[in-house]
Amino acid sequence: MTPLADGVFPLLLLITFLLLVVVAIAREYIGLSKLLTGATPLRGGLRSLADPKTLAGRYVLSELSVESRRWGYVGRADHIVVSKGAALTLDAVIEMKFPRVQVPRTAHSEDLFQASLYALALEEMGLQCDNALAVVVYCAQTNAERCRNRDLQHCISCGKARVSTARYDRALTERKLKAMEGYWRGQRDARPASRRDRCGRCPFSADICPHSVSR
Repeated sequence: MTPLADGVFPLLLLITFLLLVVVAIAREYIGLSKLLTGATPLRGGLRSLADPKTLAGRYVLSELSVESRRWGYVGRADHIVVSKGAALTLDAVIEMKFPRVQVPRTAHSEDLFQASLYALALEEMGLQCDNALAVVVYCAQTNAERCRNRDLQHCISCGKARVSTARYDRALTERKLKAMEGYWRGQRDARPASRRDRCGRCPFSADICPHSVSR
């Protein structure tokens, strides 16, 4: 191989990789944007959705309280997208995250897990979740302030947010919960994180947690 070819080949690999990344990100934006197109904001929670007066269609519910009695946790989902037909089907759980400076390149696993926890609770509450998505939208606080009065569709499509999606996996979510259950029920002590970057995101790592590895 000539010296020129030696230099061109790695460059082509890099360009190909970047294009694949751009395409993957674009698919996530487009997929979520399509999901929200035509979806109607609905107040009143799941009770309003189940009301016979509420017509079949796709709806967005915001600030929805959820509860899992089986696992013993409660939470509040930022947004969920639900289709009403013969049954109530969860299309997506959308969690909004507002970093102070810059958005992460990839979603934090704990953020996708949080969205999956809400999906798990909603499944327990009667929604069909076989094809649900766990979605995390990252938007820097400075940009979010400018869009405070805009709707969710605008937030997704403005180009400044970063969208990450994953298919909701009930079995995986329950395995992770099972690993944490002992601590929640006081059966074992907390286990410190082994990675500095993961530990550093915890708000207690700087001056409270005696096990912090991020200092």
